[in-house]
Amino acid sequence: MGRHRGDSSGLTRWDGVSAESLAQALAAPAVDCVEAGVVGPRPGRRLPGAHRLGLRVTAQSVYRHPIARVFAGALQVRLGLSAELLERVHTALQEALMNAMMHGNLGLGEGLRDNRQALAASRDLIEARFAIGPIARSMIRVEATWSEGLLRVAVRDNGDGYGSSNLPTLDERMEAGQVGSGRGLLILERLCDHIGLHRGGTTIALDFRLPAGDG
Repeated sequence: MGRHRGDSSGLTRWDGVSAESLAQALAAPAVDCVEAGVVGPRPGRRLPGAHRLGLRVTAQSVYRHPIARVFAGALQVRLGLSAELLERVHTALQEALMNAMMHGNLGLGEGLRDNRQALAASRDLIEARFAIGPIARSMIRVEATWSEGLLRVAVRDNGDGYGSSNLPTLDERMEAGQVGSGRGLLILERLCDHIGLHRGGTTIALDFRLPAGDG
Protein backbone atom coordinates (compact mmCIF):
# COMPACT_ATOMS: atom_id res chain seq x y z
CA MET A 1 0.00 0.00 0.00
CA GLY A 2 2.27 2.78 -1.17
CA ARG A 3 -0.46 5.15 -2.21
CA HIS A 4 -4.13 5.84 -1.56
CA ARG A 5 -5.69 7.02 -4.83
CA GLY A 6 -9.26 7.70 -3.76
CA ASP A 7 -8.81 11.16 -2.27
CA SER A 8 -9.75 13.91 -4.73
CA SER A 9 -8.01 16.52 -2.55
CA GLY A 10 -4.61 15.13 -3.51
CA LEU A 11 -3.95 13.52 -0.11
CA THR A 12 -2.00 10.25 -0.32
CA ARG A 13 -0.69 7.82 2.28
CA TRP A 14 2.76 6.31 2.55
CA ASP A 15 3.12 2.93 4.21
CA GLY A 16 6.57 3.79 5.61
CA VAL A 17 8.09 0.64 4.13
CA SER A 18 10.46 1.71 1.35
CA ALA A 19 11.76 4.48 -0.88
CA GLU A 20 9.91 2.89 -3.79
CA SER A 21 6.53 3.09 -2.07
CA LEU A 22 7.25 6.68 -1.04
CA ALA A 23 8.01 7.61 -4.65
CA GLN A 24 4.65 6.12 -5.64
CA ALA A 25 2.85 8.06 -2.91
CA LEU A 26 4.49 11.34 -4.00
CA ALA A 27 3.80 10.85 -7.71
CA ALA A 28 1.58 13.44 -9.37
CA PRO A 29 -1.17 14.41 -8.84
CA ALA A 30 -0.37 14.01 -5.13
CA VAL A 31 -0.37 17.28 -3.19
CA ASP A 32 -0.02 16.11 0.40
CA CYS A 33 1.43 12.79 1.55
CA VAL A 34 1.18 11.50 5.12
CA GLU A 35 3.03 8.50 6.52
CA ALA A 36 0.88 5.89 8.23
CA GLY A 37 1.23 6.10 12.01
CA VAL A 38 2.71 9.58 12.14
CA VAL A 39 1.74 11.52 15.27
CA GLY A 40 0.55 15.03 14.42
CA PRO A 41 -2.24 17.06 12.82
CA ARG A 42 -3.64 16.32 9.39
CA PRO A 43 -2.67 18.62 6.50
CA GLY A 44 -4.72 21.76 6.17
CA ARG A 45 -6.93 22.56 3.21
CA ARG A 46 -5.05 23.08 -0.03
CA LEU A 47 -4.91 26.63 -1.35
CA PRO A 48 -6.62 26.85 -4.76
CA GLY A 49 -4.11 27.09 -7.58
CA ALA A 50 -1.12 26.81 -5.27
CA HIS A 51 1.96 25.06 -6.59
CA ARG A 52 3.04 22.90 -3.70
CA LEU A 53 3.93 19.46 -2.43
CA GLY A 54 3.72 18.49 1.23
CA LEU A 55 5.02 15.48 3.15
CA ARG A 56 4.54 14.47 6.77
CA VAL A 57 6.79 11.67 7.99
CA THR A 58 8.01 10.22 11.26
CA ALA A 59 11.38 11.08 12.74
CA GLN A 60 12.30 7.41 12.52
CA SER A 61 11.64 7.31 8.77
CA VAL A 62 13.83 10.37 8.26
CA TYR A 63 16.63 8.35 9.82
CA ARG A 64 15.96 5.06 8.04
CA HIS A 65 14.84 6.09 4.53
CA PRO A 66 16.23 8.42 1.80
CA ILE A 67 13.40 10.92 2.27
CA ALA A 68 15.33 13.86 0.82
CA ARG A 69 16.30 12.01 -2.35
CA VAL A 70 12.76 10.81 -3.06
CA PHE A 71 11.16 14.18 -2.30
CA ALA A 72 13.67 16.03 -4.46
CA GLY A 73 12.99 13.54 -7.24
CA ALA A 74 9.25 14.27 -7.00
CA LEU A 75 10.02 17.98 -7.38
CA GLN A 76 12.28 17.29 -10.34
CA VAL A 77 9.42 15.55 -12.15
CA ARG A 78 7.08 18.48 -11.51
CA LEU A 79 9.53 21.30 -12.22
CA GLY A 80 12.07 19.83 -14.62
CA LEU A 81 14.97 20.75 -12.35
CA SER A 82 18.41 20.58 -13.88
CA ALA A 83 20.79 17.92 -12.58
CA GLU A 84 22.80 20.63 -10.81
CA LEU A 85 19.77 22.18 -9.09
CA LEU A 86 18.36 18.76 -8.21
CA GLU A 87 21.59 17.87 -6.44
CA ARG A 88 21.59 21.14 -4.50
CA VAL A 89 17.97 20.67 -3.39
CA HIS A 90 18.63 17.06 -2.39
CA THR A 91 21.76 17.81 -0.38
CA ALA A 92 20.35 20.85 1.41
CA LEU A 93 17.11 19.05 2.23
CA GLN A 94 19.03 16.09 3.63
CA GLU A 95 20.96 18.36 5.99
CA ALA A 96 17.78 20.15 7.09
CA LEU A 97 15.95 16.88 7.71
CA MET A 98 18.78 15.41 9.75
CA ASN A 99 18.96 18.58 11.82
CA ALA A 100 15.19 18.53 12.39
CA MET A 101 15.26 14.88 13.39
CA MET A 102 18.25 15.03 15.72
CA HIS A 103 17.91 18.42 17.37
CA GLY A 104 14.18 19.13 17.06
CA ASN A 105 12.31 15.87 17.47
CA LEU A 106 14.89 13.83 19.38
CA GLY A 107 16.26 16.74 21.42
CA LEU A 108 19.90 15.78 20.96
CA GLY A 109 22.68 18.33 21.40
CA GLU A 110 24.95 19.92 18.83
CA GLY A 111 28.24 18.58 17.57
CA LEU A 112 27.13 14.96 17.29
CA ARG A 113 28.35 14.64 13.70
CA ASP A 114 31.63 16.47 14.07
CA ASN A 115 33.88 13.39 14.10
CA ARG A 116 33.71 9.59 13.97
CA GLN A 117 33.49 9.12 17.72
CA ALA A 118 30.72 11.66 18.04
CA LEU A 119 28.87 10.10 15.12
CA ALA A 120 29.08 6.62 16.65
CA ALA A 121 27.80 7.96 19.96
CA SER A 122 24.96 9.78 18.23
CA ARG A 123 23.79 6.53 16.61
CA ASP A 124 23.42 4.94 20.02
CA LEU A 125 21.53 7.97 21.33
CA ILE A 126 19.25 8.04 18.30
CA GLU A 127 18.35 4.35 18.67
CA ALA A 128 17.66 4.90 22.37
CA ARG A 129 15.26 7.76 21.54
CA PHE A 130 13.53 5.66 18.89
CA ALA A 131 12.82 3.01 21.53
CA ILE A 132 10.27 5.53 22.85
CA GLY A 133 7.28 5.09 20.55
CA PRO A 134 5.87 8.65 20.57
CA ILE A 135 9.30 10.07 19.74
CA ALA A 136 9.87 7.60 16.92
CA ARG A 137 6.46 8.49 15.45
CA SER A 138 6.76 12.25 15.99
CA MET A 139 6.19 14.34 12.88
CA ILE A 140 8.61 16.16 10.61
CA ARG A 141 7.00 18.22 7.86
CA VAL A 142 8.39 19.08 4.46
CA GLU A 143 6.55 21.69 2.43
CA ALA A 144 7.66 22.75 -1.04
CA THR A 145 6.07 25.73 -2.76
CA TRP A 146 7.05 27.25 -6.05
CA SER A 147 6.21 30.16 -8.28
CA GLU A 148 7.87 31.88 -11.19
CA GLY A 149 11.56 32.09 -10.37
CA LEU A 150 11.56 30.60 -6.85
CA LEU A 151 11.37 27.21 -5.14
CA ARG A 152 11.06 27.16 -1.35
CA VAL A 153 11.43 23.94 0.62
CA ALA A 154 10.56 24.32 4.31
CA VAL A 155 11.31 21.73 6.99
CA ARG A 156 9.45 21.93 10.29
CA ASP A 157 10.41 19.87 13.31
CA ASN A 158 8.48 18.92 16.42
CA GLY A 159 10.78 20.67 18.88
CA ASP A 160 10.09 23.51 21.26
CA GLY A 161 11.86 26.20 19.26
CA TYR A 162 12.32 29.53 21.00
CA GLY A 163 10.06 31.96 22.78
CA SER A 164 8.92 34.79 20.52
CA SER A 165 10.67 37.33 22.70
CA ASN A 166 14.11 35.76 22.44
CA LEU A 167 14.14 34.17 18.99
CA PRO A 168 17.71 34.53 17.68
CA THR A 169 18.37 35.56 14.14
CA LEU A 170 19.62 32.93 11.71
CA ASP A 171 23.07 34.57 11.74
CA GLU A 172 23.15 34.32 15.54
CA ARG A 173 22.18 30.63 15.43
CA MET A 174 24.78 29.97 12.75
CA GLU A 175 27.49 31.69 14.77
CA ALA A 176 26.52 29.52 17.75
CA GLY A 177 26.49 26.38 15.61
CA GLN A 178 22.79 25.79 16.20
CA VAL A 179 21.65 24.91 12.69
CA GLY A 180 23.15 21.48 12.24
CA SER A 181 26.86 20.84 12.54
CA GLY A 182 29.49 23.22 11.18
CA ARG A 183 29.66 21.09 8.05
CA GLY A 184 25.89 21.37 7.66
CA LEU A 185 26.03 25.15 7.91
CA LEU A 186 28.58 25.38 5.16
CA ILE A 187 26.49 23.12 2.95
CA LEU A 188 23.31 25.16 3.44
CA GLU A 189 25.09 28.46 2.85
CA ARG A 190 26.69 27.17 -0.32
CA LEU A 191 23.73 25.34 -1.83
CA CYS A 192 20.78 27.62 -1.03
CA ASP A 193 20.20 31.08 -2.43
CA HIS A 194 18.64 32.07 0.89
CA ILE A 195 17.79 30.39 4.19
CA GLY A 196 15.49 31.66 6.94
CA LEU A 197 13.97 30.66 10.27
CA HIS A 198 10.24 30.74 11.00
CA ARG A 199 7.68 29.55 13.58
CA GLY A 200 9.82 30.25 16.60
CA GLY A 201 12.87 28.55 15.12
CA THR A 202 11.17 25.19 14.46
CA THR A 203 11.07 25.74 10.69
CA ILE A 204 13.93 26.37 8.29
CA ALA A 205 13.13 27.57 4.78
CA LEU A 206 15.51 26.79 1.93
CA ASP A 207 15.14 29.03 -1.14
CA PHE A 208 16.39 28.21 -4.61
CA ARG A 209 16.15 30.44 -7.65
CA LEU A 210 14.54 28.77 -10.65
CA PRO A 211 15.73 29.43 -14.18
CA ALA A 212 13.35 31.29 -16.49
CA GLY A 213 10.56 28.99 -17.56
CA ASP A 214 10.54 26.81 -14.42
CA GLY A 215 7.75 27.04 -11.84
